[in-house]
Amino acid sequence: MGFITIIHLKVSIEDMDKRAFVTDDGVLWIFPQHTGELLQVSQDAFDCDTLSIYSTVSSANFHAKPIEDVFYQNGVLCFVDSEYDLYVYDISRQSKIYIRNLSPLVQKYGTIAGIALFYEDIIIGFRTNGLVRLRTSQKYQEEVVDRNIRIYSIYRDPHQNVLWVASDGQGTIMYAKKYSIATNLILNQLSSNLSRQVRSVMTDNRGGLWFGTKGDGLLHIPDYRESVDASSVTVYSPGGKQNAASYIRWNEEFTVYKLVQSHYMDGFWIGSGDPGLFYYSFADQALHGVENLSAQPTEIHGIYEENDSVLYVVTAGSGFRKLILEKRAGGIRLKSQKSYHFFHGQREITMFYPMLAEGDSILWLGSREKGLVRFDKRTEEYKVISLKEMLQKSVDDVLSLYRTKEGLLYVGTTWLLKRSITNLPDGIRCRKNELRHPVPDKQGTWKVLRHAASDSRYGWYK
Repeated sequence: MGFITIIHLKVSIEDMDKRAFVTDDGVLWIFPQHTGELLQVSQDAFDCDTLSIYSTVSSANFHAKPIEDVFYQNGVLCFVDSEYDLYVYDISRQSKIYIRNLSPLVQKYGTIAGIALFYEDIIIGFRTNGLVRLRTSQKYQEEVVDRNIRIYSIYRDPHQNVLWVASDGQGTIMYAKKYSIATNLILNQLSSNLSRQVRSVMTDNRGGLWFGTKGDGLLHIPDYRESVDASSVTVYSPGGKQNAASYIRWNEEFTVYKLVQSHYMDGFWIGSGDPGLFYYSFADQALHGVENLSAQPTEIHGIYEENDSVLYVVTAGSGFRKLILEKRAGGIRLKSQKSYHFFHGQREITMFYPMLAEGDSILWLGSREKGLVRFDKRTEEYKVISLKEMLQKSVDDVLSLYRTKEGLLYVGTTWLLKRSITNLPDGIRCRKNELRHPVPDKQGTWKVLRHAASDSRYGWYK
């Protein structure tokens, strides 16, 4: 064991502990003082004799203005430039996001000791004035967490999702989000006219919660973690929007079966009853229909976004389709579509509810008739997997699919929930019954349970 001197690296060592860090791939990042430059130092190996190790140093213009403060944790870099503008840089995605200007906060609270992402918000530790939270759902407005701490540094534990604070005189302090184990939201408590079943649920990256109902349309709760007040809840349909407190049933029912966050537009896709497909835009806060859809009655229950112009959808009665879309001024229209036909025992399977992507090429489709369909997008080949034939039980009526981080595939049916695992490229092996059905939200911190198909209430637990 020994030290290696990089003789051709000429930077000031002042505040090096605050302006340098090592990323997960072993590269040393250094931000020289009073510049926006980034130096990256890498080794060709760490387990060789020191005389044979070769170091590589590269330089890049990382930011247009001089960088004053640098805070790195768990693959995410938070930095403040000379104008006190705060940015967050995701190293794996190589994406830089502007958050807000911190000048008013620095004038009020003083020197910054640390910055960390904590759940969906940003926590700033000030040397002599404690912790302040920037609320993502409130456009990064400040909110005081605790002013009675002198802080050396802060650290978010990615395994326990807690924030550790190294304090002056109070030792190490731990902060964690406090939630109740379960919270019920009964829609008719918002309005007596909201009585239809809840069929879909989604959280967005703004702290909002969305419900799709079987007839009452789409509901939005802007900040469900804090409080749920009817006056803040909006009900959407193709005909417009209403406040939940004064909600009156729409002239035409609007059923929402599926909500899928888009990766290519500022909004999300909505699978619905006839005509089947809508999208919501955060830009104008409105619901929009996709133009030029088929006149054939369609219920879309599952959506997979392949790219900015291709969607795969599963329907209840009209089978499985590939939709080619094009964006035009003022909207999105259907350019073309392709229908796929799946057969089992000389019968065509046309009724599907869930769809789950596996990797870049495989889509699992859950049918209401014949169990699972494994579809390969590259070859357009498919395989029907009847759970009834495998288990000799009536479990081919599939309602939901979920894959765990460990690779287990949960199949929710009208009879029971099966836990399976893919151990062969073309099949699955059932393992044992389970009585739970976890569905993580976009932040990965909450799980949502539907209590009953005939009930218009949801609960969430952590």
